[in-house]
Amino acid sequence: MKLFFILWMMLAISYAQTHLSPISAATAQTFGTFHRGMDAVGGNPANLAYKSKNKYITYHINKEKFFFLEVLNLGVLIWNSSVDADWLNTNVFNSGYLDGSDKEEFLSVFPDGGWKINPLLQTRFGLRLGRAAIHISPEIYGELVIPTGLFDFALNGIRFDTPTDLSGDKTQFQAVVPIGFSTGWHLKTSFLPDYIPDTYIGCGIKYLIGVAYFETKFDTLQFTLGEEDVSMQAVITSTYNLGGRYMVPDPDKMLSYTFDNSQTPTLGGNGYAFDFGLMTNINEKWVASLAVTNLSGRIKWSRETSYKHDLKMDFYATTAEIEDSDMDSLLKESVQVDSSYQVKSFTTPYPGKIIMGIEYAFQNLTLAANFQKGFTNEFGSSTVPRLSFASEYRPGKLVSLFAGTSFGGAESFQWGTGFSFRLLFYQLNFGFSQYGGMFNSAKGFSLSLSNSIVF
Repeated sequence: MKLFFILWMMLAISYAQTHLSPISAATAQTFGTFHRGMDAVGGNPANLAYKSKNKYITYHINKEKFFFLEVLNLGVLIWNSSVDADWLNTNVFNSGYLDGSDKEEFLSVFPDGGWKINPLLQTRFGLRLGRAAIHISPEIYGELVIPTGLFDFALNGIRFDTPTDLSGDKTQFQAVVPIGFSTGWHLKTSFLPDYIPDTYIGCGIKYLIGVAYFETKFDTLQFTLGEEDVSMQAVITSTYNLGGRYMVPDPDKMLSYTFDNSQTPTLGGNGYAFDFGLMTNINEKWVASLAVTNLSGRIKWSRETSYKHDLKMDFYATTAEIEDSDMDSLLKESVQVDSSYQVKSFTTPYPGKIIMGIEYAFQNLTLAANFQKGFTNEFGSSTVPRLSFASEYRPGKLVSLFAGTSFGGAESFQWGTGFSFRLLFYQLNFGFSQYGGMFNSAKGFSLSLSNSIVF
């Protein structure tokens, strides 16, 4: 019960992987021929044309080939860099008095750059007709950074003549609506027909609508309390695009801001991303695949709606000055810069990866392995290689059961499970996954559900 309570709290408080379909979650991001229907566009678009020589698998694929309408696909992911349920139970919920060594152990799990929390909310609406598919996938993802110094301050309080450092890595969030079209073809190879009898290729293009972007970096934020004086230094920079809204400092109130809504709301940015895929039946049992997702994926944020806010302050006062003067006036005098201003257009990445895979199929069981490498280290993506394994078991024509695990990447470890169920024209897919560990040792989780109409 504690585990589910903690997971619920983490969800309430709330990165990036952009493939959060039920099958992706259930197989720990192991992309293979079991990514059928609209899931085919998430990993390898060649899947849109793929036809297995295995009769049992072919039945499933042919049943989905003409019309596939995904009316609701919703996924939520929460992952963090440091803490798991066991740590929270030991150090937060069940802890008593903490001595010096306990405090050091408490703080040791947080990196110097801060505690990183990666949330992702994604939904998708899609339509597949034969070998072609269109989809719209609104998503919000990013990285929230809580400075490690904040936990040190909470545990140890203020120490005289010792600076309290609250600086850390940058926090960034991005809201994007990709509108994509994908298709696949079956190629009859004239070369090496005895070794590569059937090859499938696929491609996709996504138009990326940038809805909003925000990043802030605490380059410097520290304060020091002496026996007779107090000092504080801050250098904080924020870059954002909120479709025309921008921050306005209140000249009469310290560190108080409002948002100017005078501009007509507009889209903040746009861009493109491309998917390419290749699959081949080596023989009746073995399938090899190669895919590149979100190649050249970038969002260019418009100059007309891009802003930057700079805050720089250097405060110093003796305790006598603080007692004799108004604190607000002293703080105002310490502010050197506090302004929002328009900036040139800038670009942010739309995370992508390269995926190489191999599969082996029995009559009712498919085993798959993938090697992946991301193109960027932003928004929860990682250039650290990732190795994943998964299986699909089909106990009957209406049900498929999935399980998978992976090692490497931003999360280091992931495992997942889920199922697909079809009855007449209705199909339900569900996936659950944990990151960084299993059960109470996990540092994150994801849930994903989709409902589809199939003809």
